Amino acid sequence: MKVIYLVLFVALILLGCKTEKEMSFSDFVDVDKIEKVKVKNDSVTFYLSKDQLKEFKEDLASLEYAPNTSTKTGVVILKVTVEGKDYDVSSSENNDYIRIDKSLVTNNKTSFKNEFFSIEGLNLDEYKPENKLKLYAVSGLGVDSRVFEGLELDHCELIPLEWIDPHENESIESYSMRLSEPIDQSEEFGILGVSFGGLVATEISQKLNPKLTVLVSTAETKDGLTSLFKLIGRFNLNDYLSTKMYDPPRRLSYFMFGTDNKDELDAILDDSDLSFTKWAVEELVNWENETKLETVIHISGTEDRILPPTESENLYLIEGGGHFMIVDKAQEVSEVINNFIVKKSKL
Repeated sequence: MKVIYLVLFVALILLGCKTEKEMSFSDFVDVDKIEKVKVKNDSVTFYLSKDQLKEFKEDLASLEYAPNTSTKTGVVILKVTVEGKDYDVSSSENNDYIRIDKSLVTNNKTSFKNEFFSIEGLNLDEYKPENKLKLYAVSGLGVDSRVFEGLELDHCELIPLEWIDPHENESIESYSMRLSEPIDQSEEFGILGVSFGGLVATEISQKLNPKLTVLVSTAETKDGLTSLFKLIGRFNLNDYLSTKMYDPPRRLSYFMFGTDNKDELDAILDDSDLSFTKWAVEELVNWENETKLETVIHISGTEDRILPPTESENLYLIEGGGHFMIVDKAQEVSEVINNFIVKKSKL
């Protein structure tokens, strides 16, 4: 009898053991611990809602392990957050497989031979923001769309508008209209602008009438510019400054931007086009807009040294926020934007 029990016990163990091909994502990663998922699909970036996250975990958990796969990976399509830490999930070039960060693996580490899982059964196109609003975003002077990477917007699709070269002697009004050409006006949309991008966002909003406008670390009208900027514009001092002057010592940049994220600011400033910066400063100091937008929120930091907050009924202050708070305080900025979108979407 003992022999029979022993045989049955061994058989159960063997039957219970999965082969490599039968193992799934959940055999290596504690999927239930995933707190949030950021999706990057083409030019669209958004966070899954709570309901979507629940469904997504089920889809992700069932992905089939592919231990013998060898393929090049493409772009990062997901950022998975577990216990406050972000992990990259990349797609292969042909989108047949995904590759996960090894450090995300917490179970069966000895059975984990490579990072690939078959993506069959997981279609990211099925996951869309619950709110159909497309939020077109314009970054600040001299910086690019990297400043938006920390935002956690779960009620819209964030679509960066990348800077284009200005024409010779082109006005900010003309430039803004050319920059706005990718905007699909057949669908509900909003505009987000940061710093100098806020001025451009305002110009676009006045012409295209979006559902809402979000201004961050910027000015609503020319009255929001500092006295120094107005002085430079009044006496055309910008004409006497060389292009090199727009790449100040980094210590001064850290102070003016009010940030401790020095490496991130350095990386962005290193890629700045100084000729564009000179043109943008010229348009900034001579900005003549006096019209306030109707459906707008102006998010400003109390410690902004470049464009300090000014009195406005649309103003929302973030305590301790500097000019780089779109990065430094991305979570707080995200919460304000999310609440604003929800509020305006109900109207």
